[in-house]
Amino acid sequence: MVNINLEYNGIRIFYKDGKRFINYGNNTIDCNAGKYYYLDHLSTVYRTENNKASGWMNVITYIYNNTSSEYNEEIVNTLFRKLPNNSHTDNENFMFFCVIYLAMLDLESNTKYPSGSGKRMVYNSCREVLINGMDYKKAATLYEKKSFNNMQDVNVEDESNNGGG
Repeated sequence: MVNINLEYNGIRIFYKDGKRFINYGNNTIDCNAGKYYYLDHLSTVYRTENNKASGWMNVITYIYNNTSSEYNEEIVNTLFRKLPNNSHTDNENFMFFCVIYLAMLDLESNTKYPSGSGKRMVYNSCREVLINGMDYKKAATLYEKKSFNNMQDVNVEDESNNGGG
């Protein structure tokens, strides 16, 4: 796991004891920011704000297409510029997408799997939950046992260009 710490408007993403955490400030608890965290959050968007799902998937597609095995500050800067930051919720969404970027980065850095397969696993599980409505717990385990050798690093189109599903 890449030891990257980010902080924005009191929200912190940090690495501790071999895991990534997010803390929303105001003396809240540290939340484990692993796949169950971000997939559960995407599940909530699918269920309660489905009209935003395609736009959110476009952001995840941008992250996927630009993630390599090295941390790239420009991806975080672009996320900041692409996303509104007018409210606390917008700040949380910005940091949420940073968690997804770091998850893809983690699986591309120092890994035994072929290049592109780790970030593809994150992308596919996000898409299953956000666009297809799959249960987040099922999506979290969906790609664990599949052969990574068959996953290829290819650019994907954003949801607005391919009909959203």
